[in-house]
Amino acid sequence: MTHIAQPRRVLFRPKRGRLRLVEMNIRRTRVPTPAKPEVRGGVVVADRYRIDGVLGEGKMGRVFEAIELETLNRVALKVSYLGSGDEPFQRFLREVEITRSVRHPNVVRILDAGRTDDQHGFITLELLEGRTLQEALHDGEDVPKELLLQQLLDALVACHDVGVVHRDITPKNIFMTVRFGRMAAVLIDFGLGKPVGGSRMTDPDDLLGVPTYLTPEQVLGEDVDARADIYGFGVVAHELLSGTRLFQAEETHAVLQKVLEEVPPRLDTVAPGVSSALADLVARCLEKAASARFADSRELREAWRAATAAN
Repeated sequence: MTHIAQPRRVLFRPKRGRLRLVEMNIRRTRVPTPAKPEVRGGVVVADRYRIDGVLGEGKMGRVFEAIELETLNRVALKVSYLGSGDEPFQRFLREVEITRSVRHPNVVRILDAGRTDDQHGFITLELLEGRTLQEALHDGEDVPKELLLQQLLDALVACHDVGVVHRDITPKNIFMTVRFGRMAAVLIDFGLGKPVGGSRMTDPDDLLGVPTYLTPEQVLGEDVDARADIYGFGVVAHELLSGTRLFQAEETHAVLQKVLEEVPPRLDTVAPGVSSALADLVARCLEKAASARFADSRELREAWRAATAAN
């Protein structure tokens, strides 16, 4: 482990005045990259799950398709790159235990958690067939927008009712599948998009999540609550209904600056057919101050039902 000082661009809010980008020498700790777990096709994990193939990979781990040997059920098995003794993964396991209490058709079901033979943590989840909303939008697929957003709200209410905050509401974490013969939007990937901390300086390289979908409080390194998910719903709703992603820029720090300062255009000015009531609702979700948003997801859902009924 080494300590280095290097110039970094950070977002800084002085006691008075507007937030600005500054360059400072920040002392950073360079931690060796953790060894990736020795999991591959044919390997049996925890004497229970046989790995059959790779489904995907991200910054925090790799997702496999697996067979539970006792029941022969197919599951998704996510192996963390963090060792099971690391504090971040221990926090994640504690959140997994809470998230497992959510029972809702629009929330992915977490089945099990444990350690691999080389002491990496893993979780198993129901294996979903379909694609993410991000993939569908990229391919220009015509998705049922209002139904999808209604189901996303139902998922948020179910999570918030048991104290679970997702913190990373983005199209890549909304999975489109079929349940009971109907299209269902399922909220996936819990527990990895953690708050940055309490610092007033934020290094863009240290932020988890896609910058466009981060809340202003996450950018500033402040604590977040369920109103962060309400903001995330607003960003996704604006993108779906307008067809354009908010806060676009070439560099990460420029995106973050826009998240903090740029007021999104009202939906009824950029999306023909959207009512003023629905535009008001999305604008309230996107308020920079969490206190100006809906107080909770139940209040938002009731407002959504009223606005879409009149739309």
